[in-house]
Amino acid sequence: MKKLILYALLIAGCIGCSDDYDDSKLWDSVNGLENRVAKLEELCKQMNTNISSLQEIVTALQKNDSIKSVATLPDGSGYLITFSSGKTITIYHGKNGEDGKDGHNGTDGVTPTISVRKDTDGVYYWTVNNDWLLVDGKKVKAEGADGADGKPGIDGEDGTNGKDGITPQFKIEDGYWYISYDNEQSWTKLGKATGDSGLNGTDGDNFFKGVSIEDGYVCFTLNDKDATIIKLPFVSESELTIEVKEPGTLKSLLTDEDMRTVISLKLVGSLNDDDFATIRYWMFVVENVDLSETDISEVPENAFREMHRLKKIILPESCTEIGDYAFYGCQILVRVDVPAVLNIGVSAFEECVNLENIEFPMSSEIKDRAFYNCRNLLNITFSDTLKTIGARVFYGCSSLTSIFLPVSLSSIGTEVFYECDNLTQLTFSGRDIFNNNVFSANNNIKNVVVAEGIVSLGRFMWGANVLTITLPKSLTSIAAYTFQACTKLQEITCYAISVPTLTGNPFASTFSKLYVPSQSLAKYRNSTWQWFCGQILPIKE
Repeated sequence: MKKLILYALLIAGCIGCSDDYDDSKLWDSVNGLENRVAKLEELCKQMNTNISSLQEIVTALQKNDSIKSVATLPDGSGYLITFSSGKTITIYHGKNGEDGKDGHNGTDGVTPTISVRKDTDGVYYWTVNNDWLLVDGKKVKAEGADGADGKPGIDGEDGTNGKDGITPQFKIEDGYWYISYDNEQSWTKLGKATGDSGLNGTDGDNFFKGVSIEDGYVCFTLNDKDATIIKLPFVSESELTIEVKEPGTLKSLLTDEDMRTVISLKLVGSLNDDDFATIRYWMFVVENVDLSETDISEVPENAFREMHRLKKIILPESCTEIGDYAFYGCQILVRVDVPAVLNIGVSAFEECVNLENIEFPMSSEIKDRAFYNCRNLLNITFSDTLKTIGARVFYGCSSLTSIFLPVSLSSIGTEVFYECDNLTQLTFSGRDIFNNNVFSANNNIKNVVVAEGIVSLGRFMWGANVLTITLPKSLTSIAAYTFQACTKLQEITCYAISVPTLTGNPFASTFSKLYVPSQSLAKYRNSTWQWFCGQILPIKE
């Protein structure tokens, strides 16, 4: 802009300093060009926003996402779009540039027309000025491709993530449009952004010609030669309640629009496997499912498997079983109401990575890998009827900080708490079930409470970071090597009045302090316990 002002001053100097000279037209030209450049810069900014938004629309189409709301921007220049996934985008509709004044018209500038077009392979690719955007001779995808996940139930690695589509970017430099398709590492000149005179290049229309809502869809019309229309379902926020009088008929009770747009679904009556299949395969955007007024006795195997939009499920009191893989891979599931479930199947909630809290008031058995890799699980509450926990049930639940195992528990599988890196407080309340390799060797459990009822302890195959252990009054014996892994052990509090028998050497090394009942202090000091601790002290009341 400094160059423009200097140029004007030089012309003024050449003409002379006559008092009669009127330089207003010259300054109008300079100011007009200044406004023109500002408008072009704003257009460029809006175009780049639109490009990113268009890519989000194509990605939403690929992932069967939907739209919750369409709101006009306060200045009327476009729309704010909110997807069901929570993402928002802004799109601008184009406005024609103003013509230059008569007698000053130059050659019109070029405004690139960018769009997307579906090719014969079913994939959307970018176009510029109605031609394919090519990089190294290849069309450029406008959508990403997800990698395939590892097979459930197998400890193989997850599939690698697919590469996202490229997002072109535009800029204006020295009066020309430039495009970059390598994240602004290099730029290719496209054409003039202003007319030759600097006063008349036209902006043209932006590449969103219009947005409309028709027949349950939000329709985005693009400004390419084919007037391409991309449709996404427009969802309904209200809950749909359907009574299923005859099992297997749910699909016949739903309209096409219901299946495309319903977010919250409440079912009443009787359901069978076909009805669950309808929910899984045909309710494309459903997030909340209320089954509290159905009479189901179980959630079938794979019933809601990998429903990536499912957030909440409410089960009825008649439901006592959750089948294998029933909620496997429901990645945004955050709430599960299970008032009467007794048995939880294999991998029932595996990979439910956003599940934080769950309570089982009547549980009896939790099978292998039921909560495998639920990495945001903070709290889980068991009933006092729980008898069995299978192998690797909480493997990878890295947000768990404490857990209480009830007195009813009689069997616990291997590697149940492997990779629970933040689990620091563990309370055992039950029988002698600790001989399995329940915890990984590098776990972070610091405080262990062995609750009343346990009479003997086998070897702990874990506990490298354990600092304190609390033992119950019921304890009568500790086997050799029981605490060999507890190399950092500092204190033990033992409530047993009768001194528990130590077989061999239960400890890795001498620990600092042993706290015991005051009436048994002398007995402990005269027992084999004295060989393994620095001080034996009375329990502080």
